[in-house]
Amino acid sequence: MGPIDATLRCLARPFSWSGRAAPSEYWWFTLVYWIFGSAVWLGLLWPFLELAWLEAQGMPQRIDPVLMRDRLIMLGWATVLGTWPMLNALAVAVRRPHDTDRSGWWYWIQLVPFVGWLILLVLLILPGDPGRNANGKPPGGGSGYAPGEVGRPADVRAQDPPPLDPSLRAPVEMGPLRVTLSCLAAPFTWSGRAGPGEYWWFTLVSVSASILALTYLAWPVFAEIDAWEAAMQAEQDRAYKEIRAVQPIPFPDLRPAFEQNLIGWIAFLLLCVPVGLSSCAVTVRRLHDTDHSGWWYWIALVPVVGVIFLIVPLAAPGQMHRNRFGPGRSVRREASIRGSDLPVVPRDPLSELRGADALRALRQSRMEGGS
Repeated sequence: MGPIDATLRCLARPFSWSGRAAPSEYWWFTLVYWIFGSAVWLGLLWPFLELAWLEAQGMPQRIDPVLMRDRLIMLGWATVLGTWPMLNALAVAVRRPHDTDRSGWWYWIQLVPFVGWLILLVLLILPGDPGRNANGKPPGGGSGYAPGEVGRPADVRAQDPPPLDPSLRAPVEMGPLRVTLSCLAAPFTWSGRAGPGEYWWFTLVSVSASILALTYLAWPVFAEIDAWEAAMQAEQDRAYKEIRAVQPIPFPDLRPAFEQNLIGWIAFLLLCVPVGLSSCAVTVRRLHDTDHSGWWYWIALVPVVGVIFLIVPLAAPGQMHRNRFGPGRSVRREASIRGSDLPVVPRDPLSELRGADALRALRQSRMEGGS
């Protein structure tokens, strides 16, 4: 879906909160919406921005009252007319999580400070379900069945390798303790695949443990700094009351505070080596699970957007079928077939006869049955 089709489709559905929206529909409309919206508002606010810039340079200017009135009227009309595309942007943002079989209420997770917008961005980037889900058929038509899905019409050709039977892919229960021990035991295992649970559990445990360890080790340092700040504040208060200059208090020497936990700092730095290697290894294997090369890990070095591009494949679900990095990690092996599990099939008495003897015996059995 191109930008024109996506824009026209979204503008015609300002109150369509149900259904699904493909990634192309959402991102093309969002791009067009922000480009045109920014251009309109920048053009309307340009005189005010120019006056603010001149005032900041020490050359204040007065704005023409007629220009002020005209601009305010235009801003009012722009606000009223902008309500329509704003509703369209909200509606398509609700339909986009529907495409990944999530509720549209996930849109409001952006209200969570710091990390909310990042979680929402990942959900908006994730590819949609190939088949029908709880919110309807895939956008753009189609049969509503995923490739290889039971009930899929025979005249629809699968474009991707069919996934394994979901009954063969039982979820593997991996708690935080088991995941941590498994990852720490494989710091140099760069091949293979790692599921989302394995990666995120190890990341949560390692980051939480690092924060707790740093807080404990650096607590004496923080205490020294807090005491110095309190002394400075007290000196400023006394100087204000006595109407005199503030006597500077030298910054404390923090080396004794560091030496107080010297063994702890050394142990922490030594433990950072295997934990860091294990974290890099499980990140590479997590990328393998989504059929991405482990070199994608280095995209995090790109300023501003690199971390976002890395989080998207890390948060994506792994492929159920075998990919170029190995089989699905949670596929159960079929149980071996024992002799007692086989059905008992009676032996055909004619199976040991050949040619004319078999035909003669069959003819004779029919004649006896007829008599």
